[in-house]
Amino acid sequence: MPSTFFGLEIARRGLMANKTGLDVTGHNVTNSGTEGYSRQTAVLGTTPSLFQPSMHRASYAGQIGTGVNVDQIKRYRDSFLDMQYRNENRALGYWGVQSDTLVKIQSILSEETNTGLSQVMDQFWQGWEDLTAHPEQPAARGVVVERGKAVAETFSHISRQVTQLETDLNDKLMSTVDTINSYSGQIADLNNQIQAIEVSGDKANDLRDKRDLLLDKLSSLIDITVSEDKSGMVSVGGGNGTLVSGGSTKKLMVVDSPDANGKSLYELKWDSGMVALPNSGALRGILESRGTMVPAGYSSRFGSDNFDWQAKVSNPSAAQVVDVTASTVVGTYKLNITSAGTNAALPAMTYTAPSTGHSETYKITGTDGALCQFQVASSDTIDDVAAKFNALTSHTGVTATVSGTTIQLTAVDAGSKTFKLDRYDDAATPALISSNSSAGGSNVVISSPVTLDVGGGVTQSVAVSSVSGNQVTLANGLVLNLNGASGSNVDVQISKREGMIADIRRKLNKMATVFSAELNKKHMEGVSLEDIKKSPNKVLGPSGIRFFVDATAYQTNSTYVDPTNMENMIVNPLLDNSSKIAAARSDISKTPPPTTAIPYEGNSDNSLQLSQLKYKKLDEFPQPSTVDDYYRTVSGDLGVSGQQADRMEKNQTTLTDLVRNQRDSVSSVSLDDEITNMIRYQQAYNASARMINAVDEMLDKMINLGVVGR
Repeated sequence: MPSTFFGLEIARRGLMANKTGLDVTGHNVTNSGTEGYSRQTAVLGTTPSLFQPSMHRASYAGQIGTGVNVDQIKRYRDSFLDMQYRNENRALGYWGVQSDTLVKIQSILSEETNTGLSQVMDQFWQGWEDLTAHPEQPAARGVVVERGKAVAETFSHISRQVTQLETDLNDKLMSTVDTINSYSGQIADLNNQIQAIEVSGDKANDLRDKRDLLLDKLSSLIDITVSEDKSGMVSVGGGNGTLVSGGSTKKLMVVDSPDANGKSLYELKWDSGMVALPNSGALRGILESRGTMVPAGYSSRFGSDNFDWQAKVSNPSAAQVVDVTASTVVGTYKLNITSAGTNAALPAMTYTAPSTGHSETYKITGTDGALCQFQVASSDTIDDVAAKFNALTSHTGVTATVSGTTIQLTAVDAGSKTFKLDRYDDAATPALISSNSSAGGSNVVISSPVTLDVGGGVTQSVAVSSVSGNQVTLANGLVLNLNGASGSNVDVQISKREGMIADIRRKLNKMATVFSAELNKKHMEGVSLEDIKKSPNKVLGPSGIRFFVDATAYQTNSTYVDPTNMENMIVNPLLDNSSKIAAARSDISKTPPPTTAIPYEGNSDNSLQLSQLKYKKLDEFPQPSTVDDYYRTVSGDLGVSGQQADRMEKNQTTLTDLVRNQRDSVSSVSLDDEITNMIRYQQAYNASARMINAVDEMLDKMINLGVVGR
């Protein structure tokens, strides 16, 4: 038989449970505007009934309920929607950076204003046409010089702005890495706190909200994978490494890394020294926009041709890039799978660690055709390598076990499938230059042509263009920095950095150097007004004066050479005396010949030829085209890329918002619902209190039985 006070206990439990529900509702209401907060609710459940079946149980019609209890404080969260959101968010982060960079590059070119390069070039060509009509007028000559200076300054300004954008992205890379490391550290700390709370069976709902918010923010910066263990800790993978493992972290770091041209920018590495390879997110967008060293086994994204990084360099040219990375396959393993189990095992693979300070990339084509990879540092043990294999089993279809100094790879499923593994040495394999007479020291003597041997039995014969100190420039535009070696061979470290900035700089440099060289060639054939006045009525030779010169060469040793890039392009200081402009011609051997062999002050044969260069197709461009057409192609391609990036960013924003709204429908706080819950809990609380009053009155009657009439 229940206790006399049994009803009071039921009512008390009702008070406590509904009070807790009201408290949770208040927590929801006050955090309705808190970023990352997930709705909570008190999950109520019945307490064990009376009586349990037994031989001596009291005779009752049935079990009697004992009231209510709060089983848990439930947090509303959908892990599938979290995963979807983070997948979309990382793509949004990537396209956001790409779109922003392209907008800035387009702004630098200023093609929507009257100060853009195409408008300045048009004015320059118009200046030559005006000079053709009035070659004797100083004003017309002065206009040509000033408009030439405007062209040179525009090229230089574009170069400086592009370099500044590159620097800004370089700084942004560092700040993004710092942010990623900060988020990772906070997630690891929260892991420890959550584990300490949940080990006793409680739910660390608010701490989980903070951790999920950090994961959401992290997903926009780098592609992440999240897995949770039984203790409540999460492991977070990022790119080709692990950011968080339980309560510990692995940090990303930036390393100052010069390429073969001496340009030094930050490159990404893990704190273990292994190269970091983000696949998406803002970090990937920054690297592709600013430019990054191309790792082993990767193909060139920019340029008219691709590079085969596995064995050879295919037709490098100045139009593509002047520094390239070569990497050699150091081992290939193939497996034809016909059945599962040990019969489908590869022959045992002997593991050899990379040399100190180097790393290797393992590129895998899985049994389902999936492509994946991981890196092995010189500090990794054979067990570490096996663990990296097994982390990718769901993609590769094989598992790895260690036996002594060998790794056994075994197929997971049966079927006619193929597994392939290529190992690459990540240290750019030195190309070998042969046919040289001596090497090393301050002077390097190279006979032409040289033979590039970049592994795999592939060689390429390339003529030498020039040698300066330990730097060799080949005829195809490849620049090699030589590390002195004995004998008849020279080791050359070849590296490649490519990206959006490098691509636009390379194309504009091509335009500036081809344009200035062609203009200089024609201008040097002409005769200046100054020479005509000094030697009237005489057959005169060409002036030999360049219109555009390289600023560095002029300022360093007062030499007049063609500009080597757009930043160093200036109008020849000699032309400050505009009478030195070679508007006339006298060399009848040239095609077309001048109208007279004896130039005169009003002769404009050469300025006419110079003005018509605007319409001349030049073979030095990747496709024969005029200077203006080449620039229109460059700016047009840039515009198309900008539109695509903008469209992708908008589409990705829509997708991200869609998933966010779906997730909010599960997790966010609805004030209308909470007010309804508030009223419900309040009424239930009042009813429980009223029940206590009722039981109290009943007990009062029972206790005071027989008192009346005494």
